[in-house]
Amino acid sequence: MFPSVPIKRHGIRFTINLNLSDEDVIGFIKCLAKHFHTVLSERALTV
Repeated sequence: MFPSVPIKRHGIRFTINLNLSDEDVIGFIKCLAKHFHTVLSERALTV
């Protein structure tokens, strides 16, 4: 799958474009902030 990421070198990618409203971007950031550490801990991953 492209783009590939080496094992244990995971990350998140997203694109902001003119089709998104300010509310869309803010909502995404709030959701990411709310769930990020929980998901990492459930999968025994660290930053």
